[in-house]
Amino acid sequence: MAGAIGALSPPSLVAARASLAVLSVTMRPSEVLDCVVQGRFNNASGVAALTDQRVLLVNEREWSPEVIVFEIGIDLVVQGLQDDRSASLTFIGGGLNVTISGITDRPIAHEMARLVRASVAELG
Repeated sequence: MAGAIGALSPPSLVAARASLAVLSVTMRPSEVLDCVVQGRFNNASGVAALTDQRVLLVNEREWSPEVIVFEIGIDLVVQGLQDDRSASLTFIGGGLNVTISGITDRPIAHEMARLVRASVAELG
C-alpha cells in the first residue's frame, strides 16, 4: 500500500489524506493496492484506487463519504483524457459511469488506465 501511495506528488498526497483514510477501512484485508490517483469526483476531493480485486472510488464528502466499487470483470472499461495540466479517468461497468477529474499526477493516471485494462484483459 505504501508504494502506491508514495508515488503521489506531495500536493496530491495532502489533498488525498482524508480519502485515503476512508479507503484504508474500505479495503478487504486480503486486498493489495496496486495504484492510486487523487482528483475530484461528485464535487468532492477523492481518490481512485486499483487493487488486485477491484477499483474503488472514494471521496471525502463531509459526514458521508462516497465509496463506489467496480469489480474487475470483462465489462469494466476505463477511458482517460488529459490536457496540459490534468487528466481524468472514467470508469464504466455494472451500470455505473463515474469520472474522477483534476488528476494532476498525469503519469499515474496513465499507469492506472494501463493496469486496469491489463487486469480486464487477463480475464479473457
